[in-house]
Amino acid sequence: MNHEICGHAGLAILSIIMFVVFVGLGSAAIYLRKHPGRPSPMYGIRTQATRQSPEAWTAAQVSGGRSFMWFCFAAAVPALVSFFLPLAAGTIFAIAAGVVFFVGVFVSAIVANNAANRHSDD
Repeated sequence: MNHEICGHAGLAILSIIMFVVFVGLGSAAIYLRKHPGRPSPMYGIRTQATRQSPEAWTAAQVSGGRSFMWFCFAAAVPALVSFFLPLAAGTIFAIAAGVVFFVGVFVSAIVANNAANRHSDD
């Protein structure tokens, strides 16, 4: 019974991660191919740099999306491990997966903003 609780927590985190990776980033990539240089509605980085230049939008999406994808994969590992551990350890791994995922959101936003600023300065 204890394994089921951790499994459900890990499964919930994995489903969130997979939804964001495959649906969110996939639709943003499709949107960018159809509308090159235009901002994707899935990616909400709005700074002075991205308002000035469509190329800055593309740079922000490419670098921020790549960073976020790696954070999602890093969060998927402890979420998978939480399936196979007893309650206490599995809960710790499930919480760690959630923390890595949400830290990835903020770090990727910073990376995207820096890429846009760097691109607009050139």
